[in-house]
Amino acid sequence: STTNCAAIAASSDKGQNWTFTYDISNMPDDFDSSSRINAVSCTSTRCVAVGTYTDNLSRAVGLIATGLSNGTNWNNTLDSSNLPPGYT
Repeated sequence: STTNCAAIAASSDKGQNWTFTYDISNMPDDFDSSSRINAVSCTSTRCVAVGTYTDNLSRAVGLIATGLSNGTNWNNTLDSSNLPPGYT
């Protein structure tokens, strides 16, 4: 089977070198096979990324990740463990 995972890369030298700062190691525990980052926005040293992933019940689940230190460290702030009431 194929795993398609969203990734975010960061550069601190105007694009000469890139480091993946958000990848499969950041995905929630119930991540199954695919994810997508739809947008990333940064202000000062804080970043937010929004997208979706497929969980182990084959549901498309919303994903919001917040990044600190210019997006070098990421935390999932919305995933299947803390979905809003009524989300299916």
